[in-house]
Amino acid sequence: MSSFSNEYITLAQLNAFWKTEQLKYGLHLEPQTHALGLSVQHKNFGAKYMTDDLDSNQAHRFSASLYAQYHW
Repeated sequence: MSSFSNEYITLAQLNAFWKTEQLKYGLHLEPQTHALGLSVQHKNFGAKYMTDDLDSNQAHRFSASLYAQYHW
């Protein structure tokens, strides 16, 4: 479980992860906004997509992110 908070709203997010040898897959749910999300993580990169409507033009909650990282 994780949360996001700012001066206007606090959102709780329920997370479930499945790990394989190379990747970690995630399923995310925000009960307040009825948004669902998917994520894929590797030790060096990741992507996450979250929305309350698959038609992104009609979505009230939409988030997409990509990241890259390197640990030394």
